Amino acid sequence: MITSAEMAELERLSEQRGIPPLRLMETAGSELADIIVERFRPRKVLVVCYHGNNGGDGFVAARHLARAGRGSRTRCNQIFTLA
Repeated sequence: MITSAEMAELERLSEQRGIPPLRLMETAGSELADIIVERFRPRKVLVVCYHGNNGGDGFVAARHLARAGRGSRTRCNQIFTLA
């Protein structure tokens, strides 16, 4: 396990090397969905997301699970407003 501060530093260094945060998020969510599809029998999935990058990973995973026929549902516990 790594701390939040260590993860933030890894993300900063990745961006310095030309890997945008959106690519990290897309890769993490896609890989999570692949693992779920490979390891668990087919059934619907509930993905609960919070704010921040991990929440974004969750939304990406939910999208991939839905495309894989898992009929995922996503719940977010925070309402965002756009200014």
